[in-house]
Amino acid sequence: ETIIVDEDNKTYDSRNNCNALIETATNTLLMGCKNTVIPEGVEIIGIDAFTNCEGLTTLEIPASVTSIDLYYGFYGCNIQTIIVDEDNKTYDSRNNCNALIETATNKLLLGCQNTVIPEGVEIIGYDAFRTCEELTTIEIPASVTSIDMSAFEGFESITTIIVDEDNKTYDSRNNCNAIIETATNTLLLGCQNTVIPEGVEIIGAKAFYDCTGLTTIEIPASVTSIQRNAFNGCTGLTTIEIPASVTDIQWNTFYRCNIKTVILNAETPINLGSSYLLDDATIIYVPKGTLDAYKAAYSDYADIIFEKE
Repeated sequence: ETIIVDEDNKTYDSRNNCNALIETATNTLLMGCKNTVIPEGVEIIGIDAFTNCEGLTTLEIPASVTSIDLYYGFYGCNIQTIIVDEDNKTYDSRNNCNALIETATNKLLLGCQNTVIPEGVEIIGYDAFRTCEELTTIEIPASVTSIDMSAFEGFESITTIIVDEDNKTYDSRNNCNAIIETATNTLLLGCQNTVIPEGVEIIGAKAFYDCTGLTTIEIPASVTSIQRNAFNGCTGLTTIEIPASVTDIQWNTFYRCNIKTVILNAETPINLGSSYLLDDATIIYVPKGTLDAYKAAYSDYADIIFEKE
């Protein structure tokens, strides 16, 4: 809660009673705490500076800051308000959006549970909302053209996802509560209320990662690929049906799930590799006439494989 550097220290300081550890020569804030007030004059916020600072609810960035190392920089915090000084030339929090935006690239680097992504943002950065466990609604404006990997990873609290109808890159067609990359028909992010629409071809990597509130999901016949970690950590899933159209299920796709009933529809068994789809299964249903082929392909599970009626 309190950080004090002796005034006679020549290497470090905690200027202006800021409750932070600052490297004097470089004006780099190395460590903060829940009571830190980042002082004007700090130019760099260093790696891991606020990691696991659960009590940090407000982040105020002064005009002097030109570099923020976001690799785990605010992981484990409980930020609810983000304010960037209006005179800062590198970052902004335009329109009181409660987000940290890199001005030159219009890239949202850090968001929180109260963030409203403003029109004009073009990129949502890697892990941008990773620290925001209480985020329930995501609205993607028309200006967004790129969403980096894991931007919204691991949120069991998300219930609503909306993409502006004028967005040319992404959509949430049919009120599906998901982010879909329009050109590739790839579902990039889902939530506990997602209904995967017909026409989606790929369920993307980590699309439902740690979505513990997901208890049921229907995979439409248009899906051909379920990518790595897509349902990793979806502990509420107990039954899954894989349509015959799916030919590619990648590694860790169903890792840390609790799936007891698996329904497979392909006439020929596909390579499940290290998908963990069958690991917790107590019964596996397969199409009529394919029993012997499936028992041979999945011999470790032969005793629980049955033909569908």
